[in-house]
Amino acid sequence: MSDQTSDDGVDFLWGCKAIAAFIDRTPRQTFHLLEAKKLPAGKVGATWVGSKSTLTKHLHRIARGEGFDALPRPDLAPSGREKTEDR
Repeated sequence: MSDQTSDDGVDFLWGCKAIAAFIDRTPRQTFHLLEAKKLPAGKVGATWVGSKSTLTKHLHRIARGEGFDALPRPDLAPSGREKTEDR
């Protein structure tokens, strides 16, 4: 796919190859990071989509030593499922 900047300044990277080129990794390495939720990106249909600015901020956090787990995560129960409120 490709990278695109829209009129409102959103800097999307469409596809694993575009994200990989932006972070200077191979598509295979990038796919692994995306599937493991180590990069802030999501899927639109079957296509990975990320933002240059969000990826840059995330990589800066890693460079500061905050690690891969600096991504916000839903509150998960030990089973790996989202916790539900007690009724």
